[in-house]
Amino acid sequence: MSLSWSGDIPLAGSPGGLRGTAPIGKDPGDRIELALLPGDGNEWRLRVRRVRGGGVLFDATAPPEPDGRGFLRFEFALPVGRHDGVGRGLLDPSRLTVQVDRRGGLKASFANSPFGLSYLPVLRRFLEAHPAPRILEWGPGRSTIMMAEWSPSARILGIEHDPGWHRRCLGIAERFPNVEVVLQRVSLRPGESGCYATFPFHRADRYDLVFVDGRLRCDCLAVARRVISPEGVVLLHDAHRANYRPGTALFSSCETVAGTAVLRP
Repeated sequence: MSLSWSGDIPLAGSPGGLRGTAPIGKDPGDRIELALLPGDGNEWRLRVRRVRGGGVLFDATAPPEPDGRGFLRFEFALPVGRHDGVGRGLLDPSRLTVQVDRRGGLKASFANSPFGLSYLPVLRRFLEAHPAPRILEWGPGRSTIMMAEWSPSARILGIEHDPGWHRRCLGIAERFPNVEVVLQRVSLRPGESGCYATFPFHRADRYDLVFVDGRLRCDCLAVARRVISPEGVVLLHDAHRANYRPGTALFSSCETVAGTAVLRP
């Protein structure tokens, strides 16, 4: 039985806590339900229900991990037979991770293969094994915050093409001194293309982790192949898109973990 799902679930106030729901398939009875409930002291508890055809298939409650991050992370052990069984090495498919963002509007993201959001658990597994990596990413944002919080000793370079989003990401760099975010425009007009994909060539660095989640992804993958360290990993978000295959073909190893390609040189 596949429990695959992708996306965010907005959480709204309700009696006793915060709740949210999202359909999984065409059947309105096939859905995910979340309830974020006050626990003891300052703790929160999260109840996850996977409902299909009017019956509850999965219902569990777990306290959050105690930490000072800007998000809550809950982990559950999945019942036997209730996961897809993918994610060799970098992801344990027998555990469900649910991330609840506390910045702005609350929303929950399922962060493993059975419930969707693909790159967060892959990033987490890599950072746990590499306490002080050198990281390059195209498309900074939430991933930058997670990497900076999970790995305070990491050096992170983010490349962004949109001036408005770049200004927002500068706030991340102000908060985390190990983060640098640069603006490189993308344009097809002569003389205005900038160095969006090739900017890493202007640095003499090699990277342990490259995260590709922006524009010109095949171009970025070609550059990543040149700047990744021999033991490094390149992650490609939304790897299911066929137009990214020429880029993934540049690597000797490609494993797809719930929509994110794990590429090795």
